[in-house]
Amino acid sequence: MTEKELLQHRMNNLDINAPRFNKPEQLVAWLGGIQAQDFGQGKWAIGSRIPGSTNESIDKAIASQTIVRTWMMRGTIHVVSPDDVQWLTDLLATRIIARNKTRYEHLELSEKTLGKANEILRKALESGDTVTRTGISEILKDKKIIATGVRLAHILQFACLKNTICFSAKQGKDFGFTRLKPTKKSSFSREQALTELASRYFSSHGPASVKDFIWWSGLAPEEARKGLESIKSKLEKFDINGDTYFADKDIGANPKPDHRAHLLAGFDEYIVGYTNRSAGIHQDIINHVIRSNGIFYPTIILDGFVKGIWKPLVKKDSLNIEIQRFSAFSKSMEKELKLAAKRYSDFVGKKLGEII
Repeated sequence: MTEKELLQHRMNNLDINAPRFNKPEQLVAWLGGIQAQDFGQGKWAIGSRIPGSTNESIDKAIASQTIVRTWMMRGTIHVVSPDDVQWLTDLLATRIIARNKTRYEHLELSEKTLGKANEILRKALESGDTVTRTGISEILKDKKIIATGVRLAHILQFACLKNTICFSAKQGKDFGFTRLKPTKKSSFSREQALTELASRYFSSHGPASVKDFIWWSGLAPEEARKGLESIKSKLEKFDINGDTYFADKDIGANPKPDHRAHLLAGFDEYIVGYTNRSAGIHQDIINHVIRSNGIFYPTIILDGFVKGIWKPLVKKDSLNIEIQRFSAFSKSMEKELKLAAKRYSDFVGKKLGEII
């Protein structure tokens, strides 16, 4: 398998080449989860894969908990299926909380304080109302718990990892939180959960390496390898430039792409889902795509290769797209870029203005 073929298979499996789902919950279940640290870009990561979806339709899916936005893989914010919340947190939360121990101590957040805050939020949001971060800070302040800044963020993360609350619709410019609806009770043992997560990842992100899976999942390396070992008989192995990759045996031929160019979201799974990104991003430009502070910029890809980064410039009734091209674009590339920009403007419900 060549690097180009690897990228095409990834685009197919990640539902970029030829989208197969028409509902957000189907998509996030297939992918295992979609990173949604940046709220707007996280919604576009879903919308770009579901033709006809809009910013508002993804908002409604999050508000209704048809999909759940919460802290998950690697202790970062993801959108996942409500049916997967319980077994994913059973598998991942303990490690994330343990990893935060030093940070909790620095913030003077004892286990007792975190547990008390979690119970306060459980009762305060029991009715299903949406409360802003500011409102939650006030609720906890009334109970003598200081909850501002980074300290509040860790309290919210802890409550999400305990399946008490999750993100809801934004209230103006402030994020909203609500009580997590009862989720499907997990019937998985830990070994079964490892198998399930490995199966989701290599089906949707393959071809990928074990190092990629360790990074994406946030699992301890030995557990990630255990998950991979449990499904190896169902996977095809590929060697590319000395590295070993795995994907479903029925990987098949790539369908003809609907489009050659795509405006991918910041933190899109096509980039963030792997630790080795050299196949699609030339070494000379990688620092322009992934910053040292962990920011993954929205990217322009053509035939699987990163060709630039982009930024939406929203006006009252229109939308301009600011482009940083890493090399000169041909006329055909510019035409494909405009089509990709139009798909984004349709998603956010704005008239496409200039590409600058």
